[in-house]
Amino acid sequence: MRTFPKSLLWILLGLVSSITILLFACQSIPNKPILEPISLQGHRGARGLYPENTWPAMQAAMHYGMNTVELDTVLTKDGKLVIFHDLYVTDQKCRLPNKDSFQPIAVRSLTLAELKKFDCGSVKNPDFPDQKLIPNTSLMSLEEFFQKLQNWEQQRQKSVITNVEAKIYPDASSKQIKKHAKRVLELLRKYKREKKAIVQSFYMSFLREIKKKNPRITTAALFSLTKWEGLLMIIGFGTEKQKEIIQKALAVQADIISPHYYYISDSFIRDCHLNNLAVIPWTVNSTSQMKKLLEKGVDGIITDYPDRLANLVKKPKV
Repeated sequence: MRTFPKSLLWILLGLVSSITILLFACQSIPNKPILEPISLQGHRGARGLYPENTWPAMQAAMHYGMNTVELDTVLTKDGKLVIFHDLYVTDQKCRLPNKDSFQPIAVRSLTLAELKKFDCGSVKNPDFPDQKLIPNTSLMSLEEFFQKLQNWEQQRQKSVITNVEAKIYPDASSKQIKKHAKRVLELLRKYKREKKAIVQSFYMSFLREIKKKNPRITTAALFSLTKWEGLLMIIGFGTEKQKEIIQKALAVQADIISPHYYYISDSFIRDCHLNNLAVIPWTVNSTSQMKKLLEKGVDGIITDYPDRLANLVKKPKV
């Protein structure tokens, strides 16, 4: 049997030790955000404080110093974009005049005028006990929101980014997806918000369409997870899934990856940043969790409670 010279063994051992130390050092270097300033986002305005996706909720987010307000859009029957999270209007969130209970109605089956008949400020969300109701609050179109925001910014000499999410029906045709994207881009251009907007979606085909029509628009790829996947993430076995969503985001040329916060780990942030992807997790409502994620080096936080996030980062009220 051949034996290695002792000197060669010592050299090999030295190389292995050096590589190990180098790898450990790389692992211990803290991540730094690649966005400046970091993105502080009020989810659906401020869902924890006011009925979601209403103007009072948006005002609350801006009042607490969020530099971005996140909202959802659905395409109506008459081709407008209404600010609403769900694909169906239900009595869990809205009321009709003299009618507290009704069967779910598809948003796409109603015109904007019909949708405005709903009062979506009088039903309390049991998941958010601090929510303050604003009775007789109707839904807004994205265009109405931009008009209100324009006035708000002018009065306060402040600038706010809008994170516009596209809600897409599972059976939506390519034509409908293109129509939604076209309408978003038209409104961003009309109100000169192309440089003050993020467009996000769980639907990669929608994001691809946005980039195709206007490569300069900042886009964010959203990702959720199943309970099983969440468990794997918590115990540290989510590496393959993490790699998978990074590749999906890169495939549609997204600028931001916006996953459920369970996805977040030091290595995930590092891999995203190496690919020039900013990391903005959702929806983070615990102050301790916010602190932990910010220390890890995320590029922003999406929260239902702008007041908590503002207090954590010492953001003055507006």
